Amino acid sequence: PTSSVTASDANIAAFKREFKDPDNYVNRLYEDLERYAKAWERGGYYFPGASIIQTSGSGKSRAMRELAKHGVYVVYCSFMKGDASGFPRRSDIAEELLRPETSFLAYFLACGGVVDNYIKDGVEPDKVFEQTIGSLQRKFWNEVSENMKAVEQDAKKKEKEAEKARLDEVNSSKASVPPPEASVQISKKRKKPVGSAGKRSQSVQKSANKKQ
Repeated sequence: PTSSVTASDANIAAFKREFKDPDNYVNRLYEDLERYAKAWERGGYYFPGASIIQTSGSGKSRAMRELAKHGVYVVYCSFMKGDASGFPRRSDIAEELLRPETSFLAYFLACGGVVDNYIKDGVEPDKVFEQTIGSLQRKFWNEVSENMKAVEQDAKKKEKEAEKARLDEVNSSKASVPPPEASVQISKKRKKPVGSAGKRSQSVQKSANKKQ
């Protein structure tokens, strides 16, 4: 007989089963990430992050969920194909993030802002993780999307202010230097007295010669 349980249902059930970790992998992962975070310094590394790479179905997503249970705030975003049967399913914000004009810096900052609000509201890390993958994920990703817009607008505003300050500085430096026409006039005015004195000395010399 054909089972009424779909692959997706089976994956959801498997994802939510009791986690067994006899070799203490999650704690080791947590300690490694904490060590990496402490070792990071600006200029020494390209980005304060690490990659977790393994084959499909090996437990990467489940490890992230267990990290959330260890007190780590995890924002889980899936780019799985929309018609795939895996779990966690494709995130509601995936399409927006895959647009060429999307700034992932704005995305990271926006996620940080949303999570910060959850922390202030006393929401535990495992509850935040569930919001990123469960039935409430649309609300979570809408907040992130709105935050991204605010971050990008703020960045554009600061860029315009910086450009204006640069132009003001350039214009100010130009104003302190006299224009070329003024320099020529000053030079001409200075040469006239010198030339007049020279002519007077020549006239005096000639008249002296005549007297002799």
